[in-house]
Amino acid sequence: MKIIHTCLCSVLFIATAYAKQTYLLLPAPQQITYHDGVCQLPSGFHVWVDPSGGKQLLSVAEDVRDALKEFYGALKLSASNGSNTSVEIRIQPDRVERAQGYELSVLPDRIRIVAHDCAGAFYAAQTLKQICRVAGGKLKCLTVKDWPDYPNRGVMLDISRDKVPTMETLYQLVDKLAEMKINQFQLYTEHTFAYSNHKTVWKDASPMTAEQILKLDRYCAERYVELVPNQNSFGHLKRWLHHEPYKQLAEAPDGCNTDWGWQVGLSLCATDPGSIKLLSGLYDELLPNFSTSCLYCIPCSDALYIYAGTDALNMVK
Repeated sequence: MKIIHTCLCSVLFIATAYAKQTYLLLPAPQQITYHDGVCQLPSGFHVWVDPSGGKQLLSVAEDVRDALKEFYGALKLSASNGSNTSVEIRIQPDRVERAQGYELSVLPDRIRIVAHDCAGAFYAAQTLKQICRVAGGKLKCLTVKDWPDYPNRGVMLDISRDKVPTMETLYQLVDKLAEMKINQFQLYTEHTFAYSNHKTVWKDASPMTAEQILKLDRYCAERYVELVPNQNSFGHLKRWLHHEPYKQLAEAPDGCNTDWGWQVGLSLCATDPGSIKLLSGLYDELLPNFSTSCLYCIPCSDALYIYAGTDALNMVK
């Protein structure tokens, strides 16, 4: 699951893919091998799911079935692995050793997914969905072996500068991120969460509510995306500190000269007990809406984070 870092690399990758008549997949898998022939599944065959995966793997099977419907008609989900099985989804950590990894095999008469865990099976399904989308009516025989370079791959979306996205837009964005194997999502907020005791700050900002966060958290979890809280605390609090009684908690209530010119109410005073009390109250109300135990601070050495402003939402419109 490698990330294409520059526009130049993207252009070269696309040009190479079309020159070789191969599939353009994002992110590019670790290994992809093309074989002769195309996959031709007999009609009426079944998708078999490893029962050890439970409901999570059943959801993956439904994604696979829906992706293949255009090519092979309505495939049925099956609890038994018999002669009529045309698609197999298995969890085999002894065969696929890396967490979140998978092997996807498109054979002349069968499709197989073998994954380290349910997350890996989900990512295999996302790769198959991309392949089906660009296959042009016929699935080439191939083998994909993939695993993440970083165990945590996150996108932070700033919703405090411009329009706060609707839930429909957020759901669409999560679908796109999950398909690209992003597994952490943060909504950067300054004044755009509806804290119960601070309506003065957010009343004209179309804030996210606790109910919306809970719904988004569940939606993310179903797609192996961890919704991570990100409330800016000491800095960037102009929308708080120009109101009373918050103004008295500012580091420089009357303003000060900065690299960005003269600023008033830029940040909280870290040594004021009132600042700590304010933030503690915000965290106590915000954090219970998230199922994750991860709090955003500084990106970990084993994580990759991408920052996007609100304009990035154009990708899903």
